[in-house]
Amino acid sequence: MSSNYAPGLCSYGFLIPYENEAIGGLLQSAWDRAEDFDGATGETRRLKSDYVSLWMNFNDGSVSTILEVGNIPGMVATVDQLLEKKEALITVVDIHDTSPEVRACPFRIQCPQTWLGSLPPTDEQLPVSLTLTAQDAQFFINEEALAADAQLADYGSHFFCPSQLEDDLPTQANAFVIGKILLAIHTENDLTEGKFWALRVRTFAGEIWVALPDDAVHGDPHGQFIVAQGVLSGTFPDCLPEPNTATEEEGGLDTALLEERVRELTGAYFQSPEANSYFYEIHPDPIALKVSKGIGLVNKSFREAAKSMPVKRVLDSPEIRNRYQQAATAAELVMAPVVIANNQILEGSSGGPALVVIGFGEDSALFTTLKDAQEILTKAHLEGPENAQEQELATLIEDEEYHFGRRRPLPAWLVGNIEAYAVDLWIPKQSIELETLMMEIVFCLAERGPNGLTFAVPAVAINQAMDEQNNAREASSTPPPLPPGTGSTPPPLPPPLPPQ
Repeated sequence: MSSNYAPGLCSYGFLIPYENEAIGGLLQSAWDRAEDFDGATGETRRLKSDYVSLWMNFNDGSVSTILEVGNIPGMVATVDQLLEKKEALITVVDIHDTSPEVRACPFRIQCPQTWLGSLPPTDEQLPVSLTLTAQDAQFFINEEALAADAQLADYGSHFFCPSQLEDDLPTQANAFVIGKILLAIHTENDLTEGKFWALRVRTFAGEIWVALPDDAVHGDPHGQFIVAQGVLSGTFPDCLPEPNTATEEEGGLDTALLEERVRELTGAYFQSPEANSYFYEIHPDPIALKVSKGIGLVNKSFREAAKSMPVKRVLDSPEIRNRYQQAATAAELVMAPVVIANNQILEGSSGGPALVVIGFGEDSALFTTLKDAQEILTKAHLEGPENAQEQELATLIEDEEYHFGRRRPLPAWLVGNIEAYAVDLWIPKQSIELETLMMEIVFCLAERGPNGLTFAVPAVAINQAMDEQNNAREASSTPPPLPPGTGSTPPPLPPPLPPQ
C-alpha cells in the first residue's frame, strides 16, 4: 500500500517520500495554514479538512504528528490512563450492549488531547471518534466471502481488538478491525489536493473510521466488508476546546535552567535501578555482550546504502558508571545531528551505534553549522568526495567501526572556529525518540575536549525537564513556551513539494 511514500501520511493523500526534507516541507506548509490550540507542552496546531485532521505539536526542537479522519464520534469509551508521547489508554464500551461485563479490551490510542491537557482520566463514558490509519487491508464482497476465508472465519464479521497485548494491556497504538463499510468517501485533503479514501466501518462496538491511500481501493467498496490493521488514533470531541483566534506573544525556554535540570534528572536516573538496562546496552557484561551489525541511515540517501558496523564496546563496571555520573554534573546539553545510524534505532526496536556531530559555543548559528557539516559528511562518505576537502572528510570517517568514546575533530574550513567533532555514539533504546530522529537529532550530554565523554540523554529526563518548565509557565498565565529562537512558528524547513 503506497510503500514508496511516508507511512500514515500517504493514507490521507500526502504523497511524499519517506525522508526528512519532503516531510519537513509538508509540515511547514501545514503549520502555516493550521489553527492554533493551547497546548500543555510546546505549541499545538491542527490542519483540518472535511475528512482529515493533521495534528502537529512543536516541542523539543521537533514536530510530532497525529492523523485522524474528522471528529465524528462513533463509539463510547472511558479514559483509563494518560500516557507519555501523546497516547492514552481507553476502554471501548459496546454501545449496543452496555452491561458492565460486555466490554472490549483496553485500547492504546494516539490522542492529541493529551497535549492539550483537557482529557482527565474519568469513569464517565465519553463519545469518541476513532480512526484506523490502515497499514494493511483486505476487502470481501459480502459476509459469505469473508466467512469462507479460513484464517478469518473464527473472528466473525464485526470485530475490533488491539494488535498486541502484554499483561492484558496493549503495547502499541495499533489495532485490528473487521466490519461492514457503511460509508465510502473518495475525497482529498485541502493542502496538496491528494486523494484518499475515508471509510466508515461498523464493528461490534460501534463505528470507526478507516483511512486508506487512493491506490489501495479499487472500485466502490460501499457495503463490502473490510479487514484492516494499522495505527489507532482518536479524539473526544466533547472535550475539545475551541482553537485560538488570536496570535499569542512569543514564548521561550530558560535554556540554562533546562540544561541544569536535565543534568540533575540524568544524574538521578543513573543512580536508579532503571539505569541498569541503559548501561548494559552500551557497556554489556561479558555474558550479555551482543554484537549489532547493519548500518542504515536516517534519510532517503542513507537508506539506500548497505553498510556494516563492527562493534567494540567497553564492559560495564563501577568505574564506568562513576564516569557517567561525574559527566552528568558538568557536561553540556547539545543537539547532535545524526550522520549514520543503525537501522534498528530508526525503527525504534532497539538501540545501536551511530555517528553524530557535536559542537560547543555560544554562536547562535552553531546548530545550523553542525547540520551543514552533517550533510557534507554524509555526502562525502556515501556518494564519494568531489574535491580535496571532501576527500579529507571521507578519510576522516572512513573507519566505520564503533569505538566507545572516539571523537574525530572536524576541520576549521567546515565548522569555522567552533570546537566540533564527529563522535561515535551508542544510542540506547531508553534515549530513542522517533520524532527527533525523523529530524536527524539526538539530545546528548557532552564534555568539551578531544577525550570528553558523550552520551545520549535518557528520554525521561528530557521530557520531564521540558514538561516542568512548560507547566510552570502555564501556571503563571504565560503562553506555552517554544524552544529558543523559534518565535511563534517552527524553524525554517525546506519548501513544500508541488502537488502530486
